[in-house]
Amino acid sequence: MKAHKLLIGAVMAVLAVGCGKANPAEPSSASGANISGSIVSGGGSAGTSSFSEGPTAGPAAAPAVPPGLVVAVANTPITSTVDASGHFQLTNVPPGLANLLFSAPGLAAAVGLADLKIGDVVTIQVSLNSSTATVESDRRSNGREEQLEGRVESLPPTTAAGAFVVAGRTVTTNTSTQFTLQGQPATFASLALGQRVHVKGTTGTTGLLASSVMIQNTNTDVGLNINGIVSAFSGTIAAFQFTVDGRLVKGDAQTEFFGNSRFSDLANGARVEVKGSQRDAFVYATRLKVN
Repeated sequence: MKAHKLLIGAVMAVLAVGCGKANPAEPSSASGANISGSIVSGGGSAGTSSFSEGPTAGPAAAPAVPPGLVVAVANTPITSTVDASGHFQLTNVPPGLANLLFSAPGLAAAVGLADLKIGDVVTIQVSLNSSTATVESDRRSNGREEQLEGRVESLPPTTAAGAFVVAGRTVTTNTSTQFTLQGQPATFASLALGQRVHVKGTTGTTGLLASSVMIQNTNTDVGLNINGIVSAFSGTIAAFQFTVDGRLVKGDAQTEFFGNSRFSDLANGARVEVKGSQRDAFVYATRLKVN
C-alpha cells in the first residue's frame, strides 16, 4: 500500500505541473490484482506452488468452513468474510507478494501468493486446517496471458487429442508447446491424472493454449478432499453423482458415509465433505459426510 500511495502521489504531481498524463491503456482504477477464492477441505498438495510461499500441508481432516472465517491481506486494510459456501473476494491487492491470513475461532493460517501483477485476475482454491493453508490450484489471467497451476483432472480420450483439464480449465497444446519433467524435456504422453502441473500460455477460443507445461510432481496417489454445497444431485446409492463448486463427484455402494450421515441425507443445497481420488473428469468419493 505504501508503494501504491507513492505512485498515486507521483501521478498527481505530474498532472499538476502539466508535464505528462496518465497512460490510457492503464486505467487509474486498476491498482492491483483481483483475487477470487474458495475454501476446500484440508488436505495437502504434492510439491510447492511456484506462485505460493511457504511449506505445503500434509493430509489433514476435512472440516467444514469455520463460522466467522475471515481472510485478510497482510499489511493492508483489505479483508473479506468467507461466505457459507466457502467463497471470498479480495480486490485491488498490491502487486508483488501477498500474504493471505485466514482467521477464525480456533484457526490461524497463512499462505503467500507471489508475483502478483497489476490487472491480474486470480482464482484460487485453498485448503485449510487449524494452522496451515495450502493453495491447491491457482489460475491467473492478464489480458490474453494466462497461467494455471493445479492437478490434471482429465486426459484423452475423455478430452480431445492434445488437450487436458487442470483445476476445471481446459488446456490445449500444439507442436510448439514445451513440456518439462524434473528439468528435462518431456512430451504430452508424460502427463498422468493427478499430477501437479504449471501451465503458461494464452487464452484461446477453446481454453488455455499452452506455450509451456511444467510437470511439477509425479505423485498421482494423493487423496483429494472437497468441501462445499451440493448441486445437480442425481442417482441412487448404487450409482450417484453431484457437483461441488462445478466439480463433478461420483459415488456408489462402496462409498462410505461417515459422521452419522447417510445417503438419504444427500440433497441439493446440503453441505458435504468428500474424501476421494481423481478419476478421469470426476472425483470418486471413497468417504462422504453430509453436514
